[in-house]
Amino acid sequence: MTGYPETIEFHVISDGTRGFKFNEAQNRFLLIDVDDEQIRLGTMTLVRSKHYAFGSSPVNAARSGYLEELSIILTYQGLLKIAEGKKVSLLLGGETIRLRKEHLEAVRDLASRIEL
Repeated sequence: MTGYPETIEFHVISDGTRGFKFNEAQNRFLLIDVDDEQIRLGTMTLVRSKHYAFGSSPVNAARSGYLEELSIILTYQGLLKIAEGKKVSLLLGGETIRLRKEHLEAVRDLASRIEL
């Protein structure tokens, strides 16, 4: 690479059983809390949503789920701010997703691979 990328495409994938959570634009507004500093990023794009079902059998009742994938463009500096955070949470619609140690390590690993 000859320089740092200007932007990074950041994705969130939700897999749940209680219906679609992010089908309305107001439910896709993203704030990221990095060490108690809130960064308003705007509305995420719904990339795909899918309802799926597993068939039932005598040992397994029918189950279904709802898969949603969202994306938003971050600046490279924004990615670094997340990577350098000690306590990071995504506030997405009515959901709070706290990034655990392994999530932050993955973001840090990605950022380190981009460095020149």
